[in-house]
Amino acid sequence: MSNGARHGLGVLAGILAIPALGALLIFGAHRINSQQNTIARTYKDGSVTDGLIVLGVLAAIGLVVALLCGSRLSPLASLIAGAPLLGYGAFWAVRPMQALLKLDDLPGSKSQTALDFAVVARSGLLLVLGAVLVFASFPPSRWRSRAADDSLPFTGDAGERPAVASWTPPGDAPVAPRQDAPPLFERPDPGPSDAGRHAAGAS
Repeated sequence: MSNGARHGLGVLAGILAIPALGALLIFGAHRINSQQNTIARTYKDGSVTDGLIVLGVLAAIGLVVALLCGSRLSPLASLIAGAPLLGYGAFWAVRPMQALLKLDDLPGSKSQTALDFAVVARSGLLLVLGAVLVFASFPPSRWRSRAADDSLPFTGDAGERPAVASWTPPGDAPVAPRQDAPPLFERPDPGPSDAGRHAAGAS
């Protein structure tokens, strides 16, 4: 896949992740509010099913964030999905009343969905998720395509690695003079006494 196509899919994934994360956050906040209302009303824990639903929603949010931060997915996915969350979460942290008033200007702001979204923003979860997604887009390795990574030296199978050129010493390097090694099993030259012994033995 080319680098342009990978970034195009990343843009599409980031756009689709925004409503998905928003729906999961709002639904999770609604279930948590229901749990808190039950505890305030009865002074007892709610059903185990409600707790498992909240746990599943939080796990789904973590899964979406992990997929957006994947090394093979374009960093535009995490950048596009995280920028609105980081921006609104930071705005809520600095100017909470102004952020609440901006939320009231939206259609349906008095509904339960808007109230649940306000709970999520007030908790700081939007700011944390947005920061994680945006900062995950910074590593330069995520902006390179897989083909570019494979073109680096010493990657792939050992048979595909380039052969190392033979090394030759530089011309100005000192070289030791050549010396011939003595032949194996060389017999020493016979001296005068040895020649006389050999002649006497022959006679």
